[in-house]
Amino acid sequence: MNIKHFIITRFMNNPNLGFGQRIFDKTVLKESAVYLNNNLIKSLENQTDKDFTLIVLINDRHDKEFIESLIDDIDLHILIVKDSKLDNVIKQSVDSTCDYLITTRIDYDDLVVNTAVETCKSKFIRFFKKFNDKMFCVNGFSKGLALVDNRLYMMDKHYRGGGFFSAFVSLCYNLKLSKTFDCLKNVYSLGDHTNLYGGIRNLFRYLHIENSYNDDELEQFIDREELFEYNYIWYRHKNTGSELLNYTPADTSDEISIDKEQFKTLFGINLEK
Repeated sequence: MNIKHFIITRFMNNPNLGFGQRIFDKTVLKESAVYLNNNLIKSLENQTDKDFTLIVLINDRHDKEFIESLIDDIDLHILIVKDSKLDNVIKQSVDSTCDYLITTRIDYDDLVVNTAVETCKSKFIRFFKKFNDKMFCVNGFSKGLALVDNRLYMMDKHYRGGGFFSAFVSLCYNLKLSKTFDCLKNVYSLGDHTNLYGGIRNLFRYLHIENSYNDDELEQFIDREELFEYNYIWYRHKNTGSELLNYTPADTSDEISIDKEQFKTLFGINLEK
């Protein structure tokens, strides 16, 4: 079974996501790159399965060489890709021997548990062995924590956006059934700040598939993962548009604690606490 896996992170690529024209400010880019290097990249370097390509998605107007200079030298396959080139980069990377295409969306400042990639792939393999006539499947981690002002809170108690929140939402497309890539832009839009059911319906429209399923019926395409009590970290910091998500801890009693060594093992970084 030949699987191609892309992990895609937006890096200051869209001025409409709370940053405005600051996305072109080199000082802001340098400050944001600290979170990319210290959070996402470290958690991906900590993965038990490193057979994936990390795509750092930037604005078409960004200086690609400058962005490359901000990223630490890492032991991962990484591509810096401009917005308008994303589809072509993925198409050109998938050859005729590829059976399945996985695209995962994660923010540049978030973290995932060290077995995220391994678990993601194994769940897709099990799904398609059982349902080999399905065009696609979505999976994601549903139990996470929010790190706010260096304090940890249960994510599901405080996210006000509705829908399915996960820092690591993945879609696997069955290339054995179709070699079309019409859905790629929508694959990327299945992100962590969207309603999952609405995203799947949009995908149906791209694929020209009957779109009369209710939410319960759409569950057949979703494989949620709750393997760990804490399987992702949503990171909130000041230099971001994340305040738009209206994350406010209800009270301090919702704060949770976790052993520092356990945290380092699971997420690849030190908890400064």
